[in-house]
Amino acid sequence: MNRPIDKAGLRLTQIESIAQAEQLWSVMYFSHVGLMLLGSLSAAVLLNAWALSLMAVCYVSLFTLEKFVAARALSLRDPSLYSSVLVTLTLRALFYNALAVAVWSIEGDIFKMAALALLVAATINIMVFHATFRPIIACVVGPIWLGFLAIACLIFAEFGLSAETAAAFVTLLCISPYFYLALMNASDKHSQFEWTKQALNRSQRQEILGRLVAGVAHDFNNVLAVSLGNAELVKESSSEEEKQRFADEIIKAAQRGSSLASHLLTFAGQSRLEPKQHDPKDILTDFKTMVDRVLPESIRISTSVKPGISEVLVDRHQLDVALLNLAVNARDAMPDGGTLHLQVDELGVSREESHRLAHDIPQGHFVRFRVSDTGTGIPKDTLQSIFDPFFTTKGVGKGSGLGLSMVQGFAKQSNGTVFVESEINVGSTFSLLIPAVDRGMKIAENSSPPNILDKACSHVLLVEDDIAVRQLLETQITEHGHQVSVATNGDGAAAMLRGGLCPDVLVTDNVMPGSIQGLDLLSIAVDLHPNLSTIMVSGYAADAQDVLKEKKLDTSILTKPVKMAELLAAIEAKAPAKRGFRR
Repeated sequence: MNRPIDKAGLRLTQIESIAQAEQLWSVMYFSHVGLMLLGSLSAAVLLNAWALSLMAVCYVSLFTLEKFVAARALSLRDPSLYSSVLVTLTLRALFYNALAVAVWSIEGDIFKMAALALLVAATINIMVFHATFRPIIACVVGPIWLGFLAIACLIFAEFGLSAETAAAFVTLLCISPYFYLALMNASDKHSQFEWTKQALNRSQRQEILGRLVAGVAHDFNNVLAVSLGNAELVKESSSEEEKQRFADEIIKAAQRGSSLASHLLTFAGQSRLEPKQHDPKDILTDFKTMVDRVLPESIRISTSVKPGISEVLVDRHQLDVALLNLAVNARDAMPDGGTLHLQVDELGVSREESHRLAHDIPQGHFVRFRVSDTGTGIPKDTLQSIFDPFFTTKGVGKGSGLGLSMVQGFAKQSNGTVFVESEINVGSTFSLLIPAVDRGMKIAENSSPPNILDKACSHVLLVEDDIAVRQLLETQITEHGHQVSVATNGDGAAAMLRGGLCPDVLVTDNVMPGSIQGLDLLSIAVDLHPNLSTIMVSGYAADAQDVLKEKKLDTSILTKPVKMAELLAAIEAKAPAKRGFRR
């Protein structure tokens, strides 16, 4: 089956190949321009060949324009400039070959050799930089063929018809077609190489996905086994004390499952973060107190903080979890004891450095949290895989392999990054970079909703497609004095609202079957009832926050599985004074 071709992506790739060939303002660019200008200046001064010099200046101008347009298109990721890039490339090639013909026309064998040297140099340049895509090859080989044809005609005009001139004429005419065929072959080889590389990448992604699915299945099966076993014991037990104990175990298993789901979302960069402004010094002080309880006495902990360090805008809980994962890994790397050093400093990464550094560090001003150990170190063949999900070198039952992948997901979602430096038998240093807040800037923080359960009777419209979850939420809400209307999807809820239903609070899922999703339903509901309070309960609501801000919807977001107290507190905080059931 033929896959659709991404024309925009293909054009950008071709533009990139042109932009990177003798890149604008690079050493190769200045060498190319310098040689051309030096040669044209020498021709003007020594031979009075000002026309030749003018052609060289025009060529250099077109060369610069070609590189500028390509670099511009690449920086803007604008494939619409593709034609402009190819046109300037073709014009530059035409001027280059016209320049070679003009050099050939000057009296003297040395200039004949110089002209042929220019054409050979162009041939080498094309082989090195442009033997990839057929449109580019056609743009540069066509002018070269015209240059060889022009020189062949000049030879024929000067020496007339003879066996030698005929042989030279045929040879020059055949050079470009042969060269073109060679480039086509190189292009095909390049395409095969790219296809093989993509196939390898797909295979590696499938392998990682397979390991991810297997790990998730294993961990969730454990959660389900505990939940199912204790639920069966609850049914069989006649002792209220035992039933309570078994119920507590079910709750703990559900919380472990929720934690695993949270780690998966963080790894995928899809968890819902609640960033606030924090002082890194306070973070490190509190974290050292916490990690003191986790690490054995055989591991000595030291800390250092740069004076006057900038604050960070970060989800404090997720940052603590990420640092704790790094500290636990450091502990496991030092089974016989050692030193764990926690350091916080600042790091500025310029645009040039972000491209140069090997750790995919974005441009910006960061606060760097460093966790260093004096442990066994990480082998080089393992370094490339340590952030993969469910990859672990620990024994069975000693780790899920989600810790470092969660750290990486959290770092990227926070617009930062994480990387590691390690040496065998010396130790490892993990660096977690979080964007710094500009000095003097104060971020407004949202106040927490009041935790009140006054049991004021409110009318709640509950929208949930999963029957078990819907029944559970309906029972929890009605048991605490509220009236509930139920819809199984967004389409049904929208029809109820348009039909005259006017609830006090709308509680809806995000992703549902049907044409109307949770975010769409919120917009419809608020348009119909501007004073309606809204709550979204979803297991995947990370992308909803930005949409809600864009639509200016004052909606509370609760993450599944939601605790009953949190749901009821949100309803009570959102609900107006007692109004009862209204249609």
